[in-house]
Amino acid sequence: MNTKVADSTGLFKKILTKSPENLPEPETIGDKVMKAHARTRKKTKDRRERRKTGNKTWETKVNEKFLIKAQPASNAAVGVTAKFIHPYEGPYIISNVITPSTYELSTASGKV
Repeated sequence: MNTKVADSTGLFKKILTKSPENLPEPETIGDKVMKAHARTRKKTKDRRERRKTGNKTWETKVNEKFLIKAQPASNAAVGVTAKFIHPYEGPYIISNVITPSTYELSTASGKV
């Protein structure tokens, strides 16, 4: 037993004596491999779950409102800085679904 007082806590540090009843059971190689395999599978499952969070499918509907991501451009002559321009344009309304990836849009006032 160590009787030196720890500087940070002021308490005595306890060190286990190395007697056979204080030592943990030795693991076999098979147990170690099984634990490593379980840890790897858990990490893989967690990684897949994190990856799925942003992948949502969007079902389009006619007359649904949405915004379009714009590509802002700076114009020094006018004094416009891209970081202060709105990143989205709209709202637009889906007036017709031509194909699953092609839409006919109109503004809120009805212009196509």
